[in-house]
Amino acid sequence: MFGTYRLLLAFAVCAQHLLAVPNIGGYSVHGFFVLSGFLMTMIMQERYGYTAGGFGRYAANRALRLLPANFVIVTATIVLLALIGRPVTGIYMDMALPRDAGEVLTNYLFLNSMPFPFDTLPRISPPSWALSVEIVFYLLIGLGISSHKWLAVGWLVLSTALTAYLVIWSGSWSELDSRYLYFFMPSASLPFSIGAVIYHYRSSIPQFDARIGTVAFSVLFIGFIVNGLAGALVPKLTGWEPFRLISFYANFSFHIAMIIVLIGTQ
Repeated sequence: MFGTYRLLLAFAVCAQHLLAVPNIGGYSVHGFFVLSGFLMTMIMQERYGYTAGGFGRYAANRALRLLPANFVIVTATIVLLALIGRPVTGIYMDMALPRDAGEVLTNYLFLNSMPFPFDTLPRISPPSWALSVEIVFYLLIGLGISSHKWLAVGWLVLSTALTAYLVIWSGSWSELDSRYLYFFMPSASLPFSIGAVIYHYRSSIPQFDARIGTVAFSVLFIGFIVNGLAGALVPKLTGWEPFRLISFYANFSFHIAMIIVLIGTQ
């Protein structure tokens, strides 16, 4: 079921970027981050272990999952850019032929600039900025930031404090400053830490009948979509701008609940 969840999130990302459905793509990225925090903590705990050898195998596995596919995508896109030319609209404007070896390596190896990986240009694969964020937190989890329950909880507390600071520092509760609350790499600490804490408290999650779990997951996923749409539409229709921020962080509740349901039906 986690595979189905990831697939639905990927469809939501495509729906925003290809069909202009508002918000649900960005909200899905945070869903991926929460799920990654859970799954990476799980595999470190249950498969690899916190030893030098375990970390090495974990890092090699992550590299083999990401780099070959990215190599194919970037290479194919370079060929298409050479044949067709650079797109002029949407996120595709970030795509362009690399000008030097540094830009080639950046795109092949996810070496996007930090702490704002979205600022990297050209990004031959536009979503690579989010994968750069994932890789940073993969490394932190592999190095043990969520190796014990108390560490995971402490990480969540610090991430929550950082998020509160960013919200206040961004200047207004009535406007969503996406640069610092979404595209800023440290802001992803909150969803990753949430996922890690879910893992450590998984034994407290009751078991569900599979049919009930499927219904519950479906309802929650629809709620996630509705929340995303509401986050864009309610401020426009009512003029109440703070709802953008409320919707943005309410999004985490839906992902937490969906992961809990999936754990409970395993």
